[in-house]
Amino acid sequence: MVVTLAQWIIFKLLYPYADFFSDSYSYIEAAASHATVSIWPIGYSWFLSLLHQVHYSDTFVTSVQYFFLICSALVFFFTLLYFYQPAQNTIRFIWVFFFCNPLLLYLSNYISSDSLFTALSLLWFTQLLWIIQRPVWYQTITQALLLLIAFCVRYNAMYYPLITAVALFASALPKVIKWGALVFSVLLLALFVNYTGAEAKRLTGTRQFSVFSGWQLANNALYAYPHVKVPYHIFEGKASLFNRKVVKPFFDTCHPGIKDISPMNGAFYIRMPYAPLKQYYIKYVHDSTPATDFQAWGGVSPVFASFGSTFIKNYPGAYIQHYILPNSVNYMLPPLEKLEVYNLGLPQVYSEARYWFHYKSDNVHAVSAGLQGVLLFIFPPLFLVLNGAFIFCLTGFIKKRKLIPHTLWLCIVLTMVLFAANASFSILASPIVFRYQVFTMIVIFAFSAILSDLADSRQTKTAAG
Repeated sequence: MVVTLAQWIIFKLLYPYADFFSDSYSYIEAAASHATVSIWPIGYSWFLSLLHQVHYSDTFVTSVQYFFLICSALVFFFTLLYFYQPAQNTIRFIWVFFFCNPLLLYLSNYISSDSLFTALSLLWFTQLLWIIQRPVWYQTITQALLLLIAFCVRYNAMYYPLITAVALFASALPKVIKWGALVFSVLLLALFVNYTGAEAKRLTGTRQFSVFSGWQLANNALYAYPHVKVPYHIFEGKASLFNRKVVKPFFDTCHPGIKDISPMNGAFYIRMPYAPLKQYYIKYVHDSTPATDFQAWGGVSPVFASFGSTFIKNYPGAYIQHYILPNSVNYMLPPLEKLEVYNLGLPQVYSEARYWFHYKSDNVHAVSAGLQGVLLFIFPPLFLVLNGAFIFCLTGFIKKRKLIPHTLWLCIVLTMVLFAANASFSILASPIVFRYQVFTMIVIFAFSAILSDLADSRQTKTAAG
C-alpha cells in the first residue's frame, strides 16, 4: 500500500484535476439532479452523490476510486496466493502488474464508472473463487450483492449470473443453497431491471431498460445497411419513417467512403452529428422539446431499436459480415479511445464539472495531454497477447487436467467461461473499447501466470524425476 500511495501522490501532482469525457457530464448531471434513471446505468451517479455528501473535491472522488480498485486487487492477489501458492517469481510478476500499473492510475482518474466497475467485478469474482475453494453459505449472499451493485454501475454485468451459476454448481454447497443462491442473484437483478423500466416509462412513455440499447442496435445495423438493397416495406411505424426520411437519403447522398465505415471506427453512427441517428434525434428534440437529455435519448430509442432489430432479422448475413466479423477483430485489439488523451485534449471542462467539483474556473491542466497515450499504447496489444497466452496455456492443461487439483481446475473452468462470455457479450452487444476489458484482462493475466507457473513446476519435477 505504501508503493501505491506514493504512486498516487506523484500522479496527482502531475494530474491535479480529474479526467473528463462526454459520459462524465451525464453522470454528474444525473447525480446533481438526483435522477432515478439516466442514459447510462444510474449506479455511478449514485456513487458520485454519496461521495459528494462527504466532500466535493474531485481528488477525493478519484482517490476513493483508486484505492478501492487497489484494495480489490489486493484481495484478489492474496486469494490467488492463499489457494494456489505460486512460485516467488510468479508472485512478483503478478504483484508488479497489479500494483505498479499506470493503467490503474489513469483509469481511476476518470469521472467514469470504469474504475468502480472493475473493482466491484474483481471482488465479485474473488468471492466466486472462495465459493468453489472454501464454500460457506453466506458467501452466496455477498456475491449476489456485489453482482447487483456491479450491474447498477454497468450493464456489462448482464452476463455475470452465468458465471455465478458455474461457480455455484461447481462448489460443494448443498443443492438447495446452490439453487436458492442463483434464484436470489437473478431476482435482485430482475427487481432493478423492473425498477429502471418503470422509471423509464414514467419519463419517456415507453418501458425500456436501457435507452442506449436502441441507439446501439441501430448503430450496429447501419454498418451493414449500405451494403444491401433495403425495401421500404420491411419497417413499420416510426422506424419506416426514419428509414425513408433519414437513413436512405443519407446513404444516397453521402461520400462513398462513409459506406465503408466499420466497427473499427468506434460507434461512428452514434457520435457523428450529421449521421442518421443524431439527425433524427435533433429533429425529435426540436419538435418535442423534451425536458431532459434522458427523455430525449429515451424518446427516440424505441424507434432506433425497432429499426435495428428489423434490419438484423431480415439481413443476418450482411450483419455478420459487416458488424460481427469486424467487431471480432476489434475485440482482439480494443482501442484506447478516451484513455489516449487527457480531457479529450481540451484545456477546459464543461460547467457541470466546474460547479459539481467547485472549480474556480473552467480551466484544467496536466503535465501532458498526450503522455497517457504513450504510456498506455502497449495495453491493447498486451490484451491480444494475453488472450493468446491464456488459450495456449489452456490447451496444454486440458489433456492433463487430472494432474491438477480438482478445485483449481474448476476455477480455471470458471475463468474460461468468463473469458468466453465476455468476448461474446463484447462482440455481440457492447461497444468495444479497452477500458471495458480491464477486469477480464486482470483475471486472465493472473490465471495465465498461474498456469505457466504450474507447467514450469511440473516440468521441473519431471526433469528431477
